[in-house]
Amino acid sequence: MINNEFHLTHYHQFTSLTTISIPTMKPPKILIDATKLKSPHNGLDTFLRAYIKELETLSEAYPFDIGLLLPKKNIPHFETNLKCIRQALMKRKQIYALSKKYDLWHSTFHTINKPSTNDCLHVATVHDLNPIYEKPHKKNSYLKKSNAHLQQASHIVSISEYTQSDILKHHPKLAPKPHSVIYNGVNKPDTGITPTPPPNKKFLFALGAFMRKKNYEAIIEMMPFIDTNIDLIIAGSSNGNYINELAQIAEKIGIENRVKLIPNISPSEKNWYLNHCSAFLFPSKLEGFGLPPAEAMQCGKTPFIFEATSIPEVVGKAGVYWMSADPESMANKVNQFIIEELDMCTSQKKICLRQADKFCWKQMTHNYLDLFKNLLKDQI
Repeated sequence: MINNEFHLTHYHQFTSLTTISIPTMKPPKILIDATKLKSPHNGLDTFLRAYIKELETLSEAYPFDIGLLLPKKNIPHFETNLKCIRQALMKRKQIYALSKKYDLWHSTFHTINKPSTNDCLHVATVHDLNPIYEKPHKKNSYLKKSNAHLQQASHIVSISEYTQSDILKHHPKLAPKPHSVIYNGVNKPDTGITPTPPPNKKFLFALGAFMRKKNYEAIIEMMPFIDTNIDLIIAGSSNGNYINELAQIAEKIGIENRVKLIPNISPSEKNWYLNHCSAFLFPSKLEGFGLPPAEAMQCGKTPFIFEATSIPEVVGKAGVYWMSADPESMANKVNQFIIEELDMCTSQKKICLRQADKFCWKQMTHNYLDLFKNLLKDQI
């Protein structure tokens, strides 16, 4: 670390002037890799935007000189006061130069960029190892890539206990490395703006990217057993064919008029649907955290989930658990819930809100800053 110096003049007993050099430390430089910022419609993007916003405002961030590594292209609806560096075309050369310039590099997604020298510390956040389950034919190459990245890390952060156990299951040689769990946060949704046109019936709501791992076909196939006065609305980011396949499933079983698929929903409309749905459904069986159920709980809504991966860790006792994937059995749980109107029960809402309050973006960022302070304690 190169030090600045300032000088004091001291009057000696011999009336001579002596210059004393007192070293002062520059603040440690931290680079946050935010190159996965794309658009405000998916979980990783939500994580990055919330993290950056808290870094801008928390006083605990002041001991650091924080920079952001951003994508090459402009990011929709994104502004920041932090120092920004655009990813260069010659990525390897840029990463090498930045590795020498910064004291700590935070990889917010563990299989993309990483420092190319040992000149800076490296914190790697792992959200999940889902690709090995989604694309088993690429499992070995993915594990090889993730192992190379994590072996180089000074500290590994998992976003759930489940993710941490999954890492150690597939990368047992990483066990000696320092490792901690830092939960993601969740936004407190406002009431939102009524969509145009608004739903004309009661509705069930599901939220999350249109990806196969979300298992949305399970709730579409459940709908013939749900009261015909209730529709199903599924919303989330979409850039593939899965959303079209879901529409075909609904048409095949004759309920296309009862299923609405909304790609790339606005945050305000999302909040309105969360606040007004009769029940919130989250049929995914593969999550590193599970942000949508936490958002639903912030609105006092009870999530319907399967007991799989990290989801029970997030939902706890606030959820209703599907014990079978049989469509009629799933529908029976939902029907019973709606008839009894448990989501309107004050005590049930309190359970949901109490569980959701465990996940806070401010607390998450505090935890990261505490980790950085511990790793850089000799430089602060």
